[in-house]
Amino acid sequence: MKHIYMAALAAFNLLCLSNSLTYAHATLENGEAVSGSSYKAVIRIAHGCSGSPTLSLKVKIPDGMINVKPMPKSGWTLATVKAPYTQPYENHGKMISEGVSEITWSGGKLFDEHYDEFVFRGSVSSRVLAGKTLYVPVTQDCEAGQAAWVETPTEGADYKSLKFPAPFIKVTAIKNTAIVKIGDLAITQPWSREVPSGAKTAGGYMTIKNEGTVSDKLISVETPYASSTEIHEMSNANNIMTMRKLETGLEIKPGETVAFISGSYHIMFVGVKTPAKAGSRFPATFTFEKAGRVDVNFNVQALNASQQQTNMTEEHKH
Repeated sequence: MKHIYMAALAAFNLLCLSNSLTYAHATLENGEAVSGSSYKAVIRIAHGCSGSPTLSLKVKIPDGMINVKPMPKSGWTLATVKAPYTQPYENHGKMISEGVSEITWSGGKLFDEHYDEFVFRGSVSSRVLAGKTLYVPVTQDCEAGQAAWVETPTEGADYKSLKFPAPFIKVTAIKNTAIVKIGDLAITQPWSREVPSGAKTAGGYMTIKNEGTVSDKLISVETPYASSTEIHEMSNANNIMTMRKLETGLEIKPGETVAFISGSYHIMFVGVKTPAKAGSRFPATFTFEKAGRVDVNFNVQALNASQQQTNMTEEHKH
């Protein structure tokens, strides 16, 4: 009888250990981030390691997340490791080639029955396309044992089947990219053509409709995709095509729809940094005189898509 009791007790303890590890997940408060935007990562720690207090937490930063800055935590020592990026990234107009790759909070004591959060902030590079998943491996070192939430699914595998899944961030595009509204203005179908290898300029097209009763003006367009941008107008006089930069912006009158199409108004992206391929997208910020600033995504189409897109914008115009 004693042997049976001891065996049952051992099985119960093993079950408790298994359950404790299962529910010791490290998770992210927000599992989504917008490509080309800042992101605040809040790592939630709900349990220790099989009842043992957490003494340190190590976080590895995924490739594509840049300019990472951890938040200090009272009672814990903060340490970071820097490493080269896999490729240079732009950050506020400057190219950066290295950054924080690992963060460790240590020296504190988070009891198994308590809950806490560990925070860092960074940006998801605009080169990380919507639909990609960034995994953030987290390792808890405890007084007794370790919980390493570092597993990522192989191709075709189910994330839910992982025993120790790494927290993840699903990269998304700016919402409502087909029609973006700000104030009385509606920006429809921003798009650009695929850029051949070696090319340094690209065009941006869309329609902008003023649904209000007061004129507004497109002052500028900014994007990490290119070194600079210009608002251009093309015109044909005596069979001679000319193009000029609109130094003071483009007015959009009340009730008017301005079509940015080949051979007319367009955005010129100068100094393209990484040639975009069909099916990708890149972010931009429009600044209007009255309506203010608004973020959009330019969808990249194939080189031969110009006429198709022109027809599309004309349909929106009417």
